[in-house]
Amino acid sequence: MKHGYCDFFLLPNMTHYQSKHSYILELKYLSKSEYTEKKAREQWDEAVGQINSYAAAPRVEALRQGTQLHKIIIQFCGWDMIKMREVMS
Repeated sequence: MKHGYCDFFLLPNMTHYQSKHSYILELKYLSKSEYTEKKAREQWDEAVGQINSYAAAPRVEALRQGTQLHKIIIQFCGWDMIKMREVMS
């Protein structure tokens, strides 16, 4: 698939539960030794591009079954979560 593979895709199981939401989660990690503000910003920008690409895949559109798709990126430095946001575009 030309859109790649996301870390997590939480899709609705409409057979058993009615849901209005589905989720793509993209996880990013930097070790404490390699962390800089610049690297974190570049990694975040890359993650935004990746998650938008995953969301544009026709297969994702079919699997989400009309639910609202939430695109969430979580970025870690070592054990610490440094940023978590929902990508709106």
